[in-house]
Formats: sequence, structure tokens, C-alpha cells
Amino acid sequence: MTIDDLTAVGLSVTNGVTVRLSDGTTVTTTQYTFTPAADQQPHARHPHRP
Repeated sequence: MTIDDLTAVGLSVTNGVTVRLSDGTTVTTTQYTFTPAADQQPHARHPHRP
């Protein structure tokens, strides 16, 4: 994922998040969750969701 521009009012960090990859293996990583500013709209959408 690439983020070209982001204005956020908050950031939470969760360490030790396990993600299962498409080949069935897992990796442990850090999850970053941004709370966007009120005037920001999300532009990325999951390809299988409206």
C-alpha cells in the first residue's frame, strides 16, 4: 500500500498482530490505525466490498 497524502488526528499502534497470507503462512507485524481528520474521506476500498 502507498499513501500519497494523509491528514490524521490520531494514530494507534498495535504490536504483535498476526496476519495469514494467501499461501497459508503467517507473519507477525505491527498494525497502524489512523483516525482521519474530519475533512478527509477514505479513497482506498477493498476490491470485494462496495
